[in-house]
Amino acid sequence: MTEMNPSPAATPPRDIAIFDLDHTLSRRDTYLRFLLSVLKRRPWRLGHCVLLPAAVVIHKSGLRDNTWLKRVFLRAIAGGATRADLSSMARDFSAQTLQTQIYPDARACVERHVAAGDRLVLASASFDLYVPLIGAALGFEHVLCTRAAWGSDDRLSGDIEGHNCYGPHKLTAVQTLLDNLPERGHVTMYSDHHSDLPVLRLADTGVAVNPTPKLAAAASVHGLVTEHWR
Repeated sequence: MTEMNPSPAATPPRDIAIFDLDHTLSRRDTYLRFLLSVLKRRPWRLGHCVLLPAAVVIHKSGLRDNTWLKRVFLRAIAGGATRADLSSMARDFSAQTLQTQIYPDARACVERHVAAGDRLVLASASFDLYVPLIGAALGFEHVLCTRAAWGSDDRLSGDIEGHNCYGPHKLTAVQTLLDNLPERGHVTMYSDHHSDLPVLRLADTGVAVNPTPKLAAAASVHGLVTEHWR
C-alpha cells in the first residue's frame, strides 16, 4: 500500500488590528497640536486666525460640519506653505508626538499585535501630512487618513483631496481595505470616539478606549469591550 503524505496545514489568515489615532493612541488631538506647531514657525499667519473662534461657534451650532471646520483651520494656518517646509515641520512634530503623546498602554497594545504577526491598520481623520510618519514608526502596514490638497505650485491649498476620513467615510475606507486584502482573520478595532461606532461594529471585536460619553453608552448596547489606557 502506498503511504499518503498528509498535505501541509494551510497557513491561517493574519488577524487585523485597526487603531484610531487621536485620543486612542495619542493623549491629545494631533491635528490641533500640529497646527499650533506650524503656527509657531509661521507666526505671520496669526492674522488669518482671528475668525477661527467664530468658525468653531458656527460648527458647534450645527450650521457647518467637521469637514468644513477642518478646512477653515488648515487654510488659515498652513495655507500656502510649501511641501518641503511642511514635510520638515511634520517630521519634527511626529518625532515629538511619538516621544511624549502616545499612551504607554496604547504602545504596549500595538507591540502585542506586532509580536503576534497581526496586520496593523491606522485609521485616522487627521491629515496625511504627518499620520503616515507616526504609523510607520509604530509598525503599521496600512494607513488610512485624510489627504491634504496641493496646488500646481506645490503649495498647500488648504483644501481636502477626496473625503474627510471621518464617520461614514472612515467606514468606507476601512471596508474597502478589508475587501481588498488577500486574507482576513479576526478583526479588532480600537477607538475612543462615537463617530467610529460603525467601524467598531464592523469589527469582530470592537474596543472602546477611554470612550466619549456617547460611545460609553453605546458600548454595552453593541457588545463592545471597554478599556482605559494611560
